Amino acid sequence: MAKYHISPVGPLIHPWLNKPDTKFNSDGLFHTDQRLSGDAAEKLAAKIEAACVAALQEHTQEMKPGEAKKWKLYVPFERIEDDETGEPTGDVVFSYKQNAKIPSKKETSGFKDVKIELRDSKDNVIDVSVWNGSEGRVMFSMRPIVMVSSKEVGVRLDFAKVQITKLASGSGGGGRGFGEVEDGFVADGEDQGFGQSADEEQGGDY
Repeated sequence: MAKYHISPVGPLIHPWLNKPDTKFNSDGLFHTDQRLSGDAAEKLAAKIEAACVAALQEHTQEMKPGEAKKWKLYVPFERIEDDETGEPTGDVVFSYKQNAKIPSKKETSGFKDVKIELRDSKDNVIDVSVWNGSEGRVMFSMRPIVMVSSKEVGVRLDFAKVQITKLASGSGGGGRGFGEVEDGFVADGEDQGFGQSADEEQGGDY
């Protein structure tokens, strides 16, 4: 049975919590980064790194020394450096992931659809859209992973729940407007489009 850990509270970076990201995984992947700093960040990093080291040692323990040296340690976090000086800022960004479908013998399809559980600061289950800049803490387990192509071994931070302590507002894509501008131009019904004829495509990249 997986052992769960709870991260400190910190800003969530590009969270995909409400629906899975299918850009690089057709089955979908929930993921979020979290930026922490100071002692809290270092304590969490040390705990995770110890698990990564243990996973690497277990993977290479029966290998010959020459073969074992080809394998490197993978850690699911990054210590942030100052862009100008290259010195550590004290910030650490942790990466959490969860597959949107996981194997399950109970399901006729052989897979179970996963949903990330969200809770508010009073630990109530909630249904809200979580945008970049929201803050919270993450419940996760550490699963050993072996990346054969890069010869790296470590752990992945599989997460199941996120407690939202600060909810950032946002909007997605083309449905978002600009907000009202006082005394500005207002279309009268005839001034429509952006200088295009009715049969020209109304769209583009932003």
